[in-house]
Amino acid sequence: MHHSFDLPPQLDEVDKAVQALRALVEPVLEPEQASCFEVAVSEALTNIVVHGYEGIQGGKTVSVQLDTDGQVLRLTIIDHGTPGPADLFETGPSLDEIDFMEESGRGLALIRHHADAVAYTPSVDGNRLILTFCFPVP
Repeated sequence: MHHSFDLPPQLDEVDKAVQALRALVEPVLEPEQASCFEVAVSEALTNIVVHGYEGIQGGKTVSVQLDTDGQVLRLTIIDHGTPGPADLFETGPSLDEIDFMEESGRGLALIRHHADAVAYTPSVDGNRLILTFCFPVP
């Protein structure tokens, strides 16, 4: 399976993209895993739009690519917003250490918790975030 699309860096586009991606993965993921996928993708796209494109007018689109090889499902997101630090997903609180009553500050921990692997490469040519989800072992 291979699907790709671009979306404008706008919050109202995030929900549409997340729902479209959820519909694509539901046939291949277990229901609980599809929910984890949805949370991670929603947080990732929201963070990119809110933090990466903050103060940027007329920004380039965010590219989303979904691939599977039958063992893993890989979501690649490329944006042209402000790059984050290279260790963005290597540091920060775990899910147990965050305050769920706070309005923000949960996204990175939720992404790390729900994806099986997270890789982030910042670049002025396009920041690349790869979320990997492993298929359940039968």
